[in-house]
Amino acid sequence: MPSVHTTEESSMDIQKIVLLGSGNLANHFGKYFIKNKINVTQVISRNKHTVTALSRKLKTLCDTSIEMIDRKADAYFLCVNDDSIKQLSVDLSGFLSSDKLLIHCSGSRSLEEIDDYFENRAVIWPLQSFGILSKLDWIRIPFFVESSHGATNAIEEFCKKLKWKYYPVDYVRRKRIHLAAVIANNFTNFNLIVADKILHSIDIPLEVLKPILNEGIENAFLNGPEQSQTGPAKRSDQKVIQFQLKELSGIMPEFKEIYKLYSQKIQDHYNRNSNLG
Repeated sequence: MPSVHTTEESSMDIQKIVLLGSGNLANHFGKYFIKNKINVTQVISRNKHTVTALSRKLKTLCDTSIEMIDRKADAYFLCVNDDSIKQLSVDLSGFLSSDKLLIHCSGSRSLEEIDDYFENRAVIWPLQSFGILSKLDWIRIPFFVESSHGATNAIEEFCKKLKWKYYPVDYVRRKRIHLAAVIANNFTNFNLIVADKILHSIDIPLEVLKPILNEGIENAFLNGPEQSQTGPAKRSDQKVIQFQLKELSGIMPEFKEIYKLYSQKIQDHYNRNSNLG
């Protein structure tokens, strides 16, 4: 992980922002920008209902067409799904001057997704899940940034102003970080979906797993995941593994393959490492 970056003061300043999109990310960004005295001059989205609702929260203007975009903003945040970034930037090139700063927020798409008509392009990717009801500790969220040369100072000063912990990274590193996040967060959440179904079959709430999960996560970050692995697969306890596979056959056979694959991979990993030692 690269160290947190700091720079000398810059005369460039992002004070006026247009948000393109009205989903969860735009909602969280918009409220945080307003709270920190960044002027969100406009929200644009094709969804009339959500863009109207967001503009009311932010007490700003809204529109459903980029033809009406505020051409005098300092930066334009593309808070849209990954597949829309490229075409939206192409469309914006018909209404904005080439020196305008466009920013996308994707962990998996390159800076070049923004049309090269724009001289100033950037990525600001927060490593966080943005549920509509999420209560975020913005100071603790890592932000990974990348920018064209002319936009670097503006982006770094903006992050510093908002007290964000930010890391300049290139696209290769950002893709790897995104992959790690998917495995650690999204796959873990699906495991909880499976666990919840198992517990639901005996009328036990998912809440009972919270203490062991919290302890496991704490240990993984304190001692390292390699040293914190526990369970029957780590011990190569075939009796328990076979017993639990039999349980799954009776209640949820569709999840047997996940259990078998995880168990085998854990055993292979620790057997290989022990042989190396």
